Amino acid sequence: MPTVRVAAASGVINGKLYVAGGSSAGTALNILEVYDPATNTWATKTPMPTARDVPGFGVIGDKLYVVGGNTLAVSQASRVNTLEIYDPATDRWTTGAPMPTARSYTTVQAIDGKLYVAGGHNGATSNQFLSTLEVYDPATNTWAIKRSMSTGRFAPASGVIGGRFYVACGWPAGPASQTNVV
Repeated sequence: MPTVRVAAASGVINGKLYVAGGSSAGTALNILEVYDPATNTWATKTPMPTARDVPGFGVIGDKLYVVGGNTLAVSQASRVNTLEIYDPATDRWTTGAPMPTARSYTTVQAIDGKLYVAGGHNGATSNQFLSTLEVYDPATNTWAIKRSMSTGRFAPASGVIGGRFYVACGWPAGPASQTNVV
């Protein structure tokens, strides 16, 4: 990979791996690189408008959606609610409606053409771990707030089974307190 980084967004579109943002040496990045396994090569594409690390991300159709994150790497005070959408067919980014809640360390899944964003962290202190669920509809460029999870947490794992969004584990009160709640 051309750029050394951690905490980036990624998604697979048409058999290629897209990696956006992240951080390197304490600096948030806006770099977008794509890996083509058929040719075993990397290419650099148009950078994201907003440099950030630990964003949420998902693929709907043939577009990469990158939401939230930190504009200052590892900074707890730089959470954003920005949604940016990459279209590989045009190599262009567009900006979607901002997410209702600024957050990073969230989990995201695409279900039935919508982007589901759950949990995460939204502030400078460890007691601001989120239980909220927000859903983006690209057809209307709008967000809806849905029923919250029973446990707020950041850095959870998630998956979709049978059209249902499952959120597992995470930190409900900081790295010293982990949970096994699903």
